[in-house]
Amino acid sequence: MSNQQRESQRGFTLLELMIVVVVIAILAAIALPSYLKYVQRTRRSDGQSALFNAQQAEEKFFFRCNRYGSMVEIYQTIAPTCGNAMVAGAATNSPQGYYSIAISNIPTPPLIGYKLSATPQGVQENDPCKVLSLDNTGVKTASGDLNLSTDGDIFRCWH
Repeated sequence: MSNQQRESQRGFTLLELMIVVVVIAILAAIALPSYLKYVQRTRRSDGQSALFNAQQAEEKFFFRCNRYGSMVEIYQTIAPTCGNAMVAGAATNSPQGYYSIAISNIPTPPLIGYKLSATPQGVQENDPCKVLSLDNTGVKTASGDLNLSTDGDIFRCWH
């Protein structure tokens, strides 16, 4: 075989291919955790929007009945009955199912307050913000390890 034929048959060596594979693996190892963190923050908006919707339903119920209602009362499709208050009721899932929405701290008469909470479930359970809460005064909280991914800023769980 002449030198000219050998030059035309050149390709990649195994070593060159392995270097490319290692570089791609390193880039994936850096990018994947960042991507997963972004997806987790995106899913958190499911819980936040469910809390805001429940808060709006509570305020509508309060406007009609002059007291805050249970989960059953605020989510029923018919006009609410404004008689005696019901217990807080069972939790309901957020629209995409990443959070379980519950109501607590409904004081007995005159029922002038509530605290809504969104507990992560399923793939969202390892969210560092953990349980998101919203009360009747609009105070937003999160129960997780805020220094883990939010640098101690509570509002990063709500952005």
